[in-house]
Order: sequence, then structure tokens, then C-alpha cells
Amino acid sequence: MSKRLFQLLPLIEIENFQTIQLRGKITIQKISERQVEFVHEEFIIHIEAKELQIQVLKDELVALKLNQLKKMTIEKWQES
Repeated sequence: MSKRLFQLLPLIEIENFQTIQLRGKITIQKISERQVEFVHEEFIIHIEAKELQIQVLKDELVALKLNQLKKMTIEKWQES
């Protein structure tokens, strides 16, 4: 068990590839039952799973629950 005294943003927390929490500046680009794509700080994150549920969606927090993660990519975001 770990204790955090100070939570620093941004943060990506992955637990057993079944739950993912992101804290920081988040902009959702695409969303469906099986995939989500968003910009998190300076990165584009694409997640694809057999089933995907958004448990929490707030200004600077997204919590996802995944069933059978198929693909997850993180790329540096390039403005056009």
C-alpha cells in the first residue's frame, strides 16, 4: 500500500490494465463503446478494448474501466 501526501498533475495511473485514471488537462477527441481517444497534456492517447466504460468524467479527471484491453497507444501531440 502506498500513501501519497501530494498529488502532482498530470498523472496516468494504470491498474492491471483493467482501470485507467488520468489527471490533468484532458480533451476527448473520439468515444464509443469500444474505444476512446483524447489529448492528455501534450499526448494523444488511444485506448481500444472489448468493452470500455467511463466511470468518472470531470474537468481534470477521467476514470475508465476496461474489459479485455486490445490496444493502447500514447503519442506526442503535434499541432497542425
